[in-house]
Amino acid sequence: YELMFAHLLFYGALIGVNAQKTAPRAVGPPVSRRTVLLQDAVVFLVTVVGAAIVCELVFDRLIYNGDEVAYTYQADVFARFRAYGQVPPCLSMFDNYWVFHVDGRRFAQYTPGWPLFMAPFTRLGVVWLAGPVMAGIAAVGIARLSRRCAVDLGATPAESSLIVLIAGPLGAVLAMLGPSMALNGSSRFT
Repeated sequence: YELMFAHLLFYGALIGVNAQKTAPRAVGPPVSRRTVLLQDAVVFLVTVVGAAIVCELVFDRLIYNGDEVAYTYQADVFARFRAYGQVPPCLSMFDNYWVFHVDGRRFAQYTPGWPLFMAPFTRLGVVWLAGPVMAGIAAVGIARLSRRCAVDLGATPAESSLIVLIAGPLGAVLAMLGPSMALNGSSRFT
């Protein structure tokens, strides 16, 4: 089903882009920047709180796979302002398939982007909150994209402005209610 929805989304985007090229623009009163920023703040806060609730009630703030262990390990290393960790004396006890040791250095196999984002949360002792905050950032991005796609949908200028105001929060809510976004936004596997 996810592949089917991805195809529908892709073809809908193609049709929408093509329709925008041929349709006359309905230029109306612009939506105020303050309204958009307020909407983005609400979308961010609601998404972070929702993902944090899922993180607390469903995941119990725990790590459930080796990828999350590797991300968390590397984030802890970065939070200590280091590029790699030391190999522990009893290596077999701390062995993980996604954390490697070479020449006395221990590091995760993944690129540093996500662990670098997680590092301040690790330093503050709230590493479980990194996923919900990233989900909030993604939701704001989706809301802004939804507003941009909805600019020319109204027949009159007033309808166009109303659609733009509705499209942002609606796009973010629909995207974040998807199972993969809800679960990944609530974990350290983002």
